[in-house]
Amino acid sequence: MLSHELGPLNEKHQRFVTALDLQPVETFFRSDRHRHGRSQKDRYALARPFIAKAIRERPATRDLIDRLPCDPPLRRLMGVGTCIGSFE
Repeated sequence: MLSHELGPLNEKHQRFVTALDLQPVETFFRSDRHRHGRSQKDRYALARPFIAKAIRERPATRDLIDRLPCDPPLRRLMGVGTCIGSFE
C-alpha cells in the first residue's frame, strides 16, 4: 500500500517502516499532562528523523538533511512532506 502511494521503496525505506511498525515512537514518551517544553506531537515528529538517521547509518544530522531533497519517499515517511526548510 505504501509503495502505491509513495512510489518504489528501497531497502532502507522498508527498514524504516518496519522499525516504526514494530516499535512506534509514541511508546518512548510518557503522557504527562504537566510536562514543560514541546508538545507530545512535536516530540514524535522529532523522533522519526533520528530513527531514519540510525537506519540510514548517517553519522551526522546534516547528512540526513542533505538527503531529503532527493528522497521524496523518505520525506513522506518521516512526515516532512515537501517542507524541507524546517530541518535547517
